Amino acid sequence: MSSTASPVEGTVKTWFYGTGRRKESVARVFIRLGSGKYQVNGRDVEDYFKNVAWKNAAIEPLKFTDTLNQVDVMATAKGGGAGGQSGAVRMGLSRALARFNAELRHGLRKNGFLTRDSRMKEVRAKGSAKALPVQQALVSKPWAARAGLRAARVSQIHGRQGSRQEAALLRRQVRRSCKRLIPEEGRWRLKLR
Repeated sequence: MSSTASPVEGTVKTWFYGTGRRKESVARVFIRLGSGKYQVNGRDVEDYFKNVAWKNAAIEPLKFTDTLNQVDVMATAKGGGAGGQSGAVRMGLSRALARFNAELRHGLRKNGFLTRDSRMKEVRAKGSAKALPVQQALVSKPWAARAGLRAARVSQIHGRQGSRQEAALLRRQVRRSCKRLIPEEGRWRLKLR
């Protein structure tokens, strides 16, 4: 299911530009009518993307639009790893093709080539070695400070993760009896009013 269209006339010398982003990578892609030469950071695309999946991702928009041997591609990719860079080149190439020939835009958009993949690496939690979701103590929850858990309740549930129902019950039972959380001997303690 390809979307073929004839390129714009009189664009032999004109470069068309598209920016692509994926994870931490950014790619600037320039295309023009030519013989099918494809370079990424001054190297051939097969040499730059050793992994077959990354190479196929970078070439996919050209295969989809049947312009593989009709345009010259020059791309510069920075940041992230090879996988992110191949995704960034793919998006930048798709945007450049949409500018190169407006008839290709609908097919590229419909098949997800112009959609930005917004998935990013999880932010690393303070005190953690990796960027992974961490179970937090009940006291460090924002609602715990606002609700003002009594010191007895905090010490009772400190060190274990309660269920959502239990936490909701505690929030309903507790009155505003503290101002803020204060550090004490490596633990957090509620300062009572």
